[in-house]
Amino acid sequence: MSPSAKPGFPPLQLEEFDARLDAEAARRGIPTLTTPAPSTTSRGVEPEAEEGRAVTAPAAETMPGKRTRLRRSARRQAAPQAPEDNQPTPRSRMKSLNVELPDYAWVDLKSRAAREMVSVRHIIMRLLKDAGIDIADADLLEDGRRLR
Repeated sequence: MSPSAKPGFPPLQLEEFDARLDAEAARRGIPTLTTPAPSTTSRGVEPEAEEGRAVTAPAAETMPGKRTRLRRSARRQAAPQAPEDNQPTPRSRMKSLNVELPDYAWVDLKSRAAREMVSVRHIIMRLLKDAGIDIADADLLEDGRRLR
């Protein structure tokens, strides 16, 4: 079969697909995407069409769905604080840490945990607390498996 004799793809009926998609979205209660109307000035002219006027994007605070960056000081203030009520932090709020250590450091950590009969997690959290990281005493569980 020569290249010119190959049948082409059938043309897509986009209007039909869009109508079916809109109907299914309406049936499931999914909101639709809408294109915002172009903004006009007081004279009814598009901003790009006005002479001598620079067009600027709206500020990030006024744009819906636009994420803004927090300053470092605001991020520090917004950081979650340790619980005050001597209750351990729920597991859903715990974050995992994957770290690569030299083998001798790993052996030392495991040996200390075995000698003290606590978990490696407890050793690491205690060392972090000694280094000045805020960790509530209620979160310093010797062995978290006992509470599951």
